[in-house]
Amino acid sequence: MQGGGISVLPDVCISNILSFTSPRDAGAWSLVSSAFKLAADSNFVWEKFLPLDMEDIISRSLFLNLNQLFLLKKQLYLHHAMIHFSSR
Repeated sequence: MQGGGISVLPDVCISNILSFTSPRDAGAWSLVSSAFKLAADSNFVWEKFLPLDMEDIISRSLFLNLNQLFLLKKQLYLHHAMIHFSSR
């Protein structure tokens, strides 16, 4: 195997690796290369960072409705984090 390093892996492999990190790490890794950016922005990665009961949280939320489930998982995570931390 010649050069190219880890970024020659398929996007799904990079996404899988990033899903075992943290949201902060995924954001940092997205700056490494376009392959990492694509992987770090995938729904697969951000779905892993969402609480397991996210659909229940959305159904009880005053700020979200079920139509907004179509948001990218990253946007959903960031919205949830903003609400969670602002209520502290």
